[in-house]
Amino acid sequence: MAAHLWRAKRHQNRRAITIALCAAMIAGLLLVAPAASAASTPQQAVDQAAANSAANGGITSYISVVDRSSGAVLAGTGNADVQVASESIMKLFIAAYYAVSVGGYWNLPAATESTLADMIRRSHDQIASAYWRAGITSFVAARYGMQRTANNPANPGRWGSTRITAADMTQFMFQMSRDALVGPWLMDVMAQTTAFGADGYNQAFGMNALSGIHGSKQGWGQDNWTNQRSAIHSVGYTDKYFVAILQTGSSGSYGIMPSTATYSARTIADSANDDAYNPIGDMAVKRVGSYAQVGGWSIDPDAQTAATQVHIYDYGPGGVNRAYVLTANANRPDVAGAYPGAGAAHGYNFLVPLSGYGSHRICAYAINIGTGTGNTTIGCSFVQVGNPFGQFDRAASSSGRTAVSGWAMDPHAPTTSVRVHLYDSGPLGTTGYSLSANDSRPDVGSSYPGYGNNHGWSASLPLAGDGSHRLCAYAIGRINMTIGCRVVTVKNTWSSFDSATLGSNSNIRVRGWALSQLAPSTAIRVHVYVSGPQGTVGYSIPTGVTRADVGATLPGTGRSHGFDTSVPLIGFGTHRVCGFAITPDGQNRSIGCKTVSTSPAAKVQADAAAAFDVAEVGDSSPAAITTDAASGPVATPESATAATTAVSDQTTAEGTSAAATSDSAPSEIPLPSGMTSGVEATATAVEPTAGTTAVTTTGAPSTG
Repeated sequence: MAAHLWRAKRHQNRRAITIALCAAMIAGLLLVAPAASAASTPQQAVDQAAANSAANGGITSYISVVDRSSGAVLAGTGNADVQVASESIMKLFIAAYYAVSVGGYWNLPAATESTLADMIRRSHDQIASAYWRAGITSFVAARYGMQRTANNPANPGRWGSTRITAADMTQFMFQMSRDALVGPWLMDVMAQTTAFGADGYNQAFGMNALSGIHGSKQGWGQDNWTNQRSAIHSVGYTDKYFVAILQTGSSGSYGIMPSTATYSARTIADSANDDAYNPIGDMAVKRVGSYAQVGGWSIDPDAQTAATQVHIYDYGPGGVNRAYVLTANANRPDVAGAYPGAGAAHGYNFLVPLSGYGSHRICAYAINIGTGTGNTTIGCSFVQVGNPFGQFDRAASSSGRTAVSGWAMDPHAPTTSVRVHLYDSGPLGTTGYSLSANDSRPDVGSSYPGYGNNHGWSASLPLAGDGSHRLCAYAIGRINMTIGCRVVTVKNTWSSFDSATLGSNSNIRVRGWALSQLAPSTAIRVHVYVSGPQGTVGYSIPTGVTRADVGATLPGTGRSHGFDTSVPLIGFGTHRVCGFAITPDGQNRSIGCKTVSTSPAAKVQADAAAAFDVAEVGDSSPAAITTDAASGPVATPESATAATTAVSDQTTAEGTSAAATSDSAPSEIPLPSGMTSGVEATATAVEPTAGTTAVTTTGAPSTG
């Protein structure tokens, strides 16, 4: 059959074939040797590149080339699985690790994202040293299926001597590019590699010397442990390939290696990749007891009626891998119907024994016959054995609640719902929650055939304490496993100290509002402290005054969160009036401070003016708020200000405007400025006006 017809038929018919088992298709990496191909293929380019390097200073090349769209191995040197020192190539691992650790690159703080990007673009060593952790290598290797990547056992703390292979680096790039948490960002950063590194080294060689679509990461140094200690590497991508070019040589060849890397990159980039004659097929995996049942089909365009070989690989936990060779000759009438002339004898079915707790990656490779660029990965799927696993998908805070969701399951009981323990570490300490993973998640069920759909978990949590909360989830089983952490910022307390004005009868009229979204329908209390020439007195004031502006600004919280009352003024001079919202979570919050200055003359004037006020000072009815001639109506909580000239807005100790405050205060209200323990007895004998309760100040103020 002509090549172009096979291209069309392959795309038309793959979806039409019904596989008896539930499909779990994941793109994988071919780890068997590629077959011979036509002239000007990637393999010929690799052979030519390796020969050129060897002829120029005895440089050893370690090269791997994979198809960018499928991940199939197209070419490689025979030593593509041999370990060499990574030099700066492993900076890619650092960037990927931090993007995953925060739940996706978009969650990276702007400064961190910029710093990590600079580390990649300019190969910045100081940044790598600051962010390096020895556990990064094993984390990234496990996530992306890199079988031969590890820290240098002799010096695990030295990042430049991390051991990598060319095959693992193309595996990393292909899998990373499809990782939604990392790929879109890191692929873009690789496309911005500069001509010179942070240390001034010219890094415009290898993959960074290409034109057209390309991205790269360069590495250079002398961390290799063989007699070829010098190393200059270049890994990256074009529009067609992912390419890893690793090189080692003697110190005398160090100056030659940039040019040999460039020759290799250009030769490979210019090679043809016509995969029309590669074998095609499909694979599905289903867990059956202690086995993974693998089934599917395969056809080679060069030998349509011949039974192809299919290699099954089980990449097990701890680096234990097993391979099985099958012949795809089982009866598949559906395949014959989709590909007339090929016949029905192209199916395969096999039980893979699962040994060892952890993740097993099962992959199937169709072995090429005749022409074509190589063997084809026709499917990969993960099977979990032993430990529970899952994912923490989402955490979002709003209106006093934080919505969390994810999924979890246990291979020992695949259809049973497991428990998930969620721990909130916030400003007030750590709180744990026990959740059941029994929500319907069809997406999870389709990805893990045989487990069912009921493995989702979700909750709406009342996280106490304004500020940053780190939430971590654990799937509970024989061994409890971390399934992810997320960070959210919580704001439950909202308030404003609108005004403090000089009133009649030696009073200060205080107005404002406060609420906690942890209990939006509950009127909380506000503690007001008046500090003047004769000491400090505290008062506990209930909220409950109607504030339509607050209800409109914060929907769902109600309107009864205002306060408007009068407290006694003791003596003449300057008085600092400070308010604190007493919250249900015990995290009492400052709502701001005002300053009131008075003299005997000012007091007489205020008393005279008060005689003509329509509303009596201390009246807490809505009419008193909306008809006060001095202050006027209050439009919104944010815009509320005092209109009386005797009052001046002050700045709180935290440096924020007192007009709308959400800054933190300790769980016990601090002693206001100028106040010491043991206030004079006369300070506690003052009677507050109606609706307030005097708070003694001989010790720490009460928390409501």
